[in-house]
Amino acid sequence: IGNVSLDPKRLFTHDDKAVLLSGQPSVEGKYRCACCRQLFFESELTVDHVVAWSKGGRTELSNAQLLCRACNSSKGNR
Repeated sequence: IGNVSLDPKRLFTHDDKAVLLSGQPSVEGKYRCACCRQLFFESELTVDHVVAWSKGGRTELSNAQLLCRACNSSKGNR
């Protein structure tokens, strides 16, 4: 896409999500969305690229964050 070199690995794995969750404190089994800061169960959170994949963001943990579905949907490729 233009001058942007895309990472061939597009999606984060379940193991990636587990690593991110293990680094987060839970409150009664819920974790905070990095965007809206509300609490959600693990199944309600998605792993999102901080720098969008479409803009050259790598699919690695240093470029990952946990977002609720609503925040992830509204973020788009920003």
